[in-house]
Amino acid sequence: MLGADALQLILLLALASAGLTGLTVLLTRRWGLATDKGGTVQRVHRHFATRLGGLPVILCVAAAALAWPQLPQRELALGLLLCAVPAIAVGLAEDLRGHLSPHLRLLATFLSAGAAWFLIGGELRRVGLPGFDWLLAHVTVFAFLFTAFAVGGVAHSINIIDGFNGLSAFYCVICFAAFFIVATRVGDPLVQGLSLLFCGTLLGFLAWNFPFGKVFLGDAGAYFLGFALGELSVLLVARNPAVSPWFCLLLLAYPIWDTLFSSFRREVMRRRAWSEPDALHLHHLIYRRLVRPQGRARGAGLAIPNSMTSLYVWMLGLMCAAPALLFWNSTLRLMAFFALFAVSYGLLYRRLARFRSPRLLRMPRRAPAVPRQESPVVTRLPSE
Repeated sequence: MLGADALQLILLLALASAGLTGLTVLLTRRWGLATDKGGTVQRVHRHFATRLGGLPVILCVAAAALAWPQLPQRELALGLLLCAVPAIAVGLAEDLRGHLSPHLRLLATFLSAGAAWFLIGGELRRVGLPGFDWLLAHVTVFAFLFTAFAVGGVAHSINIIDGFNGLSAFYCVICFAAFFIVATRVGDPLVQGLSLLFCGTLLGFLAWNFPFGKVFLGDAGAYFLGFALGELSVLLVARNPAVSPWFCLLLLAYPIWDTLFSSFRREVMRRRAWSEPDALHLHHLIYRRLVRPQGRARGAGLAIPNSMTSLYVWMLGLMCAAPALLFWNSTLRLMAFFALFAVSYGLLYRRLARFRSPRLLRMPRRAPAVPRQESPVVTRLPSE
């Protein structure tokens, strides 16, 4: 049912999303609404860009869910979007006002996950670890709290990687596309249909977000997409016993591991609050060690090096998505690949932090082109 109209639906959603996002860019620039010029510790752009890019994404997905007559299990799909309201609301407040407590924003994502537990059956009852699975299966309070923590953590992790041109949006496209493929294999029309809606909408948004960063998802868009990824992970595992929970973990390995590692680094290694922002995430080190020095050599501004940083993280995402799709029902193999990613992340982070960036990963360094000067024409006098 979805296969015949999938490409047409993605195209229509991409066009609608691109148009609505362009209108958002135009209006926010004219009204000076929710725009910023890089100045905080985590921002790596100097131009003005709106933080309300999540609004057209949210509106397009919601409108498509209401208007698409072939959307399977419409009540559950609309229920998931309704559950996202607390996360969207607190994210929008942060985009418009700023300086909202990270604890409050995280609590709002927990509230959205809790609402999904009761409204659409978003219950995480297994993670592939025997003792832990027994607790999830038999202690409802523990399962509820862990589900809220897991979904809220994914939402928070997607928000952390938003800031480089196209990084979080395309990473989400990779994840939703993988969800669509596995949902098609196991016959889960709800996850299949919603994944399709998100893919089409984000492709239109990327027309303005990459490579020049005219718009960003902002907290509202990042929390919405992160909540959707977390909740679809829970639903895919809960509704399909053949799908390993580690399929979703491996697929989201980069944002999840980056968030956990950053919290450990701040709390344990630097004795600072886990919620205190800094520019020491792996994508920031990739920008400063691998991409930005070469951009300076070429005389480039910030936009192109910013976008090139996203390419590195996209490759990490694709390297996780490939084994996740190959072994989506094999927990042990997925665990092994997740462990391999964690070790590789640590080794790469250590080398970049110590200014020993791998030569293989460096961009080719080229000096800026120097205009060619013509030699002066010497005219010989007749007497010479």
